[in-house]
Amino acid sequence: MAVHLCGRLPLRYTARRTSCLESGKWRDAVSKSLAGTVAGAMSRNPVAVSPSSDMSSVAGLMVRRRFNHVPVIDDAGIIVGILTSPDVLRHVLLRLSDAEKSVDKAKGEAPAAA
Repeated sequence: MAVHLCGRLPLRYTARRTSCLESGKWRDAVSKSLAGTVAGAMSRNPVAVSPSSDMSSVAGLMVRRRFNHVPVIDDAGIIVGILTSPDVLRHVLLRLSDAEKSVDKAKGEAPAAA
């Protein structure tokens, strides 16, 4: 029997049928996989960025490497935060909104309602 992910649930392939595991079996599978230590599951030498990193470069890195989050580390090697995909999207949307307001102001028009 092979197990793969079906959305966020494991998908079980057998010779006769394909189905998502029932929630009780899912909990058992997760419990077994979590029985190890964090050290066994964590990424070693993770890619990290600094607080002064260019947002465009970091967003590009996250897209290319398919990262949903990246740790932010200061010069002393201390984690000062985590940048997530929603953080990047929020930043882009705010920048676009600010750019639209600047264009509207330059044209002498009232800003568009949000």
